[in-house]
Amino acid sequence: MMILLLIMLIIIVYFFIKEYKLCTCFEEDVKKCTSCGYKVKEEYIYCPNCKERLKKECENCKRLIDINWRKCPYCK
Repeated sequence: MMILLLIMLIIIVYFFIKEYKLCTCFEEDVKKCTSCGYKVKEEYIYCPNCKERLKKECENCKRLIDINWRKCPYCK
């Protein structure tokens, strides 16, 4: 009886840990490529999967900004 309870507890803990590792809600600086959906880090300029450009250089201040931004948040 005790062995059966121990096995059940191990199985429950295993699935809990497995689900926790699959959850990306705790990952920082992770976003998806707008083209292919591949997970990319915030600092990536190009997607390593499809080579889609993710950042562009601001014409005024020369900082890298998101490719989809219409206006640079660093410029006045």
